[in-house]
Amino acid sequence: MQNWKQSIARRGRVIAWTAVAVAFFVVAFLVRFDDLHRSDTTDQVRVTILPIGAGSCAVIELPGRRVYIIDAGSSSLPDPFGRSIEPFLRSRGIRHIDGLFLSHADYDHFSAATDLLAHYTVSNVYLARQFFDSTTATPAVSRLMGRLNKNGPVPHIVSAGQNFVLTANTQLNVLWPDPRFTASANDTSLVLRLEHHHQRVLFTGDIEAAAQRQLLDNAADLQAQILIAPHHGSSTRTTAEFVAAVNPQQIVSSNGRRLTQHQRDFDDLVTVPHLRTSQVGAITITLGPAEQFNVTSYLPVDPLDE
Repeated sequence: MQNWKQSIARRGRVIAWTAVAVAFFVVAFLVRFDDLHRSDTTDQVRVTILPIGAGSCAVIELPGRRVYIIDAGSSSLPDPFGRSIEPFLRSRGIRHIDGLFLSHADYDHFSAATDLLAHYTVSNVYLARQFFDSTTATPAVSRLMGRLNKNGPVPHIVSAGQNFVLTANTQLNVLWPDPRFTASANDTSLVLRLEHHHQRVLFTGDIEAAAQRQLLDNAADLQAQILIAPHHGSSTRTTAEFVAAVNPQQIVSSNGRRLTQHQRDFDDLVTVPHLRTSQVGAITITLGPAEQFNVTSYLPVDPLDE
């Protein structure tokens, strides 16, 4: 009789704990669902510049859980997809990429693109015409193009003057390159201006003096609150004029740990707050609906670096 009573008691405790666990799961699910619902409806754009060593990758998260990526590569970080890009996407619950823009055919800007295409559904890939000029000269570009030709998606060719409406309040404008312009891979980088409620983020790839001079002919188009610095925060003879035309309130650079002399020169010429991923890790830019932005970094900013 005693064993029977103990068995009934144990069953009662199991049922009670099961009920508690189910209730906890339901509450957690509802909270998570509510969070997802809020993230879908909040009119906010989140741009994260990933710490990827000497390379570049920016993840743009839009209302409605739409996601665009600008560049995906590194020349210094082994397995940039597995060590930086994929963990971040997983942490954000991202499974689908609406568009991948590859600024130009330098390895440190596209080396992880093949892995990204293999592990995620990527609806669209966008390239400048000049990207194809390197196909025969660079085996890595040839491999990427082979992957796209075999499995898709077929790349879209973009050039200066094209505009992409991403949401009702967000657009991405292509400022460069002109399809007729011929120069080094760096100077044919895509220059993209993200605008959300009149707040602008300017992505400049690796453009140097030749492209900067061309863009300065339409200097008003360059104005942006936030500048993703050219060539990983490097200086050329036109950089001071270019930065002045952008007139940013914040500059962000994606780069490896060891700064080049051109990067140190860039640090000397800028007079607004400047964050480097090599110093503060991932950098997140949040654009809100009230024409305001916020910039945060994974690691605290050293006052000596400001």
